Amino acid sequence: MNTQVNEGVLFSTSYEEAINRALSQVSGFRAKPVLQDCSATLFPLYAYKVTLEYDFPNDKRTRTLTTTLYLNSEGEEVKVKGDPSFEVPFSVKYVNQGAPPEPKVIETAKREIPSSAELLSSKIEEMKQLWYPSSFTFLFSVGITTAEVNVNGQTKVNIAPLKRDSVFSLVKSEFNLDDESKIEIKDRGDGYVVTYSDENWNGILELNKVGVIVSKELKITERHAVSIVEKKVNGRALLTKGEFIVYAEDNTTLYKCKVDPHTGDASCERIGIPSAKVKEDAQTFFLNNMLSNPSVINVEFSEKGWNVKGSGETGVMEFIVKHDGSSVKPKFINVNEKFGELWGRKEFPGCEVKSTLMKDSIQVSVSDGNMDHVVVLSLEGKVKERRDSITDSYAVKLAYKTMGQVSGCSEKVVRRDHVIVDLLCNGKHHLVKLSEEGEVKGTLDVLMCRP
Repeated sequence: MNTQVNEGVLFSTSYEEAINRALSQVSGFRAKPVLQDCSATLFPLYAYKVTLEYDFPNDKRTRTLTTTLYLNSEGEEVKVKGDPSFEVPFSVKYVNQGAPPEPKVIETAKREIPSSAELLSSKIEEMKQLWYPSSFTFLFSVGITTAEVNVNGQTKVNIAPLKRDSVFSLVKSEFNLDDESKIEIKDRGDGYVVTYSDENWNGILELNKVGVIVSKELKITERHAVSIVEKKVNGRALLTKGEFIVYAEDNTTLYKCKVDPHTGDASCERIGIPSAKVKEDAQTFFLNNMLSNPSVINVEFSEKGWNVKGSGETGVMEFIVKHDGSSVKPKFINVNEKFGELWGRKEFPGCEVKSTLMKDSIQVSVSDGNMDHVVVLSLEGKVKERRDSITDSYAVKLAYKTMGQVSGCSEKVVRRDHVIVDLLCNGKHHLVKLSEEGEVKGTLDVLMCRP
């Protein structure tokens, strides 16, 4: 925009110098500044042609000096250069002020002669009013905002805050997202952080003060990653780790899927069996180890394997199954007296079994008529101790057989380190020494002494 100034304008700082100074202030934001407007405030500039006559105390020859002064309304000298311009490339605002008083003009003119000189006479030959700009104001568009630069003795920059609609347009173009209500803008002083968040995507833009992108990142949400994987495998997600590893299953397979956080593309590999198969196998494993069918089986997925918890009438059991079902590792077993009873029936079929829960074990007592068995089980169902001993009736039976007797003797059984059976028949003691397992260790016939 060009403006006519009839009286003419003189410059202390040229328009070209001023705009270069302004550009230097707005050229460091990684965006090309474009000049939108320029204005200047013009103050009156009075050009005086003054003639002075003077001499020196020791030299009375008269000397004459004619000088041209450029003064503002207060009589202060304004340093200008060049010729007046009557058309300027900016809009102007005029500030009307009167001319300085004549004594002030003469006082300023006296500075042109030597300080030791004596003024003889002074005369203002000519006065003309012009204008000079006290400052320039440049308006630039830069990035997605504007910057106003004021140039006078100093240079000051004022960058307009980013407008929400401009930021939204930037987000929309960068991320192809449409919901303005999901945008949050934070001013951090040297720039802005813009976040966008919806159910599927999280976007972050870092902007400098004029809205130029410093960094950007668009990532899917965990929820969206899960949805992508579930759709791909036509199943359900089990666990999500990092950005983004999603474990999922369908009716036949366990998958490990990797989802690109920026594009949402998913790739899946088969790594094992699904939870339904794990549960089916766990029921068999529980039965084989706990001797009863489970009433409850819970299967949970972890990165280390399938965590299985089962409970039934014989106790509770926890174990880990490898993802592919190839191995099972018990973690925790706690059996009860019902387990002891079933264990005894399995080990001693057809026998009477009694199971008793002790403080930290289960005692299983079994008798088959010939032998008494006492087995101590740990609460994990392992045999800690076993004791087998023949019954008194079986010991007597073995003694009759060993000593060739049929029946009718007086019978006595004594237990110490061994089992001693004393058969008293026909005035003779028939002694048989047996182990607890019923093995004959020795025999002895002793005549009964008569008084």
